[in-house]
Amino acid sequence: MSQEEPNELADRIEKIEALLFDLSSRVDEIGEQFKLAAPPTQQPGTHSPPGYAIITPQPLSPPIDSVNREFGYSEEPDPDKEVNQGEFWLNKIGIILLLLGLGFLFKYSVDQNWVTPLVRVSFGLVLGVGLIVIGMRLPQSKRVLSQVLMGGGIAAFYITGYAAFHLYHLIPHYLAFSFMVGTTLLSYCLALYQNEPPMALVAVIGGIATPFVLSTGSGSIPGLIIYTCVILTGSMAIYYFRPWRLLYWSSWTGGWFVMGIAVNQLPPLKPESLSYFWSVQAGILFAWTLFWIVPLVQKKGQWRPSSAGGVPQPKTIFESLTQDHNLHITFQMVFSSLFSFHISKWVWHLTDTQWGGIVLWASLIFSLIAFFLWWLERPHEVVALHALVGTIFLTIALFYLLDKHQLFLAYGLEATALHYLSHRTREPAVNFAAIWLFVGVGFWLVVRLLEGIQGDPIFNIQALTDLTVISLAVYSSTRIELKGVSKLYILVSYLALLAWFLRELGGLPDGNGLVSITWGLTGSILIWLGLRKGLLDIFKAGFATLVLVAIKLLIVDLANLNVVWRILVFMGFGGAFLFLSYWVKDLWSMKTSGKAV
Repeated sequence: MSQEEPNELADRIEKIEALLFDLSSRVDEIGEQFKLAAPPTQQPGTHSPPGYAIITPQPLSPPIDSVNREFGYSEEPDPDKEVNQGEFWLNKIGIILLLLGLGFLFKYSVDQNWVTPLVRVSFGLVLGVGLIVIGMRLPQSKRVLSQVLMGGGIAAFYITGYAAFHLYHLIPHYLAFSFMVGTTLLSYCLALYQNEPPMALVAVIGGIATPFVLSTGSGSIPGLIIYTCVILTGSMAIYYFRPWRLLYWSSWTGGWFVMGIAVNQLPPLKPESLSYFWSVQAGILFAWTLFWIVPLVQKKGQWRPSSAGGVPQPKTIFESLTQDHNLHITFQMVFSSLFSFHISKWVWHLTDTQWGGIVLWASLIFSLIAFFLWWLERPHEVVALHALVGTIFLTIALFYLLDKHQLFLAYGLEATALHYLSHRTREPAVNFAAIWLFVGVGFWLVVRLLEGIQGDPIFNIQALTDLTVISLAVYSSTRIELKGVSKLYILVSYLALLAWFLRELGGLPDGNGLVSITWGLTGSILIWLGLRKGLLDIFKAGFATLVLVAIKLLIVDLANLNVVWRILVFMGFGGAFLFLSYWVKDLWSMKTSGKAV
């Protein structure tokens, strides 16, 4: 469970307690009213005092209604919402059926040779103009239907342009292309005229699809990239003044879709085709920059909701970044960076070292941008967002630049640094990322421990690297606020240390005996430390270690040690266990009584 969930649960409990307190107060008031209204106890033959009035308690709304209102639950459907949904689907279905019916009529007229190709194209133009004019003349109360009609008109224009070029060959390619581009511009203008995003969505889809719809197989990749960048520039310019998320996501999806197609169509890398590769790379960088800069500039520092709107303020920076009004920017910053990197990898076939160096430079650039924004006292969300992208690039760069031992140590250091940063900033998201990075490091450590010893025992690069990462995990446990997670870190680190001893010493002559002795000494130290400091968990860990040693002596060492080692180990551990049993209770009593141990 995340830290946000307990906080939300606590808030709900507080609301319920407040409601129960209010209901209890109102019940007490009703009781007082009934006491006043109840006739006093009369003795036989006596009469009620004059002027006595009966007070009728006021009816109360059912408690469940108060709870529903408090938490936003409603059993009654909203009639206006139901009607609006009906209007939405009726006009959508209606325009689709109308266009299909006209298409069937058009096809039937063609089959019967009623009209010439020129008349057919003219019919499509007239239909598109008619739908747009009717949509523009509808009143504001019919704006949903207006959008549907104008969208149908734009669709009729696109279909007409395609038919005039591909089906009937009435116009040349450049004229058909110009007509389609003009239709896209018209759709953008209608979106601004209506101040609604659906027409902008139609414009983006139609504009991006135009080169593919009018393709003759002789187009150039640089031309496709330039055209796509122009379309994206127009859509993002509109997004700057009209921050419609529908427009943003359609541009984002369509732009990366075209970049992927362009990469897939690249010829083999040769000197004469090098311009194609550079044009695609330039398009990737342009799209990445466009999707990065425009949303940040458009935000204008408005990263947190207005307190006047009744929206609860986020408690941390990353909580603010994942709120609804910021989530799309956070998502695109991260995934645009990842897409740019991976699509660039499809373009250029470089070595891992080269890619690692490039990504490391990108990490450095984003880190410097984050520092510069922090120095200029820009919103913390912007700083954290660039730092997040820089950290992701750093993680990728380490993967490409370092070998397995260096990379293992580097990821351990990175996870430790994230835990330290989380401890300083109290950011649950940073702590969450550090935990998952350490989970990956932990699984990798298990694989390394199962590989067997490499080189001399203890004093080899694998052993020292593993021991360092185990130490980093122990240190990170001191920087984790969640006690359960902190104890889990210590427990896993301790088990890893015991496995490390087993791997390093188990392969030596009579190594099983050395492992038992090492485990026994470790368990004894933990028992003494637990008693010395009054730490019961440490004492339990040491006791469990000694029990494990006893089991190992009986199952493993009894069959594998030679006679001399067997005598020494069994007698030594037997005496040690008796010695500890003699002192354990006295040491614990001294600690609990406050005496010096």
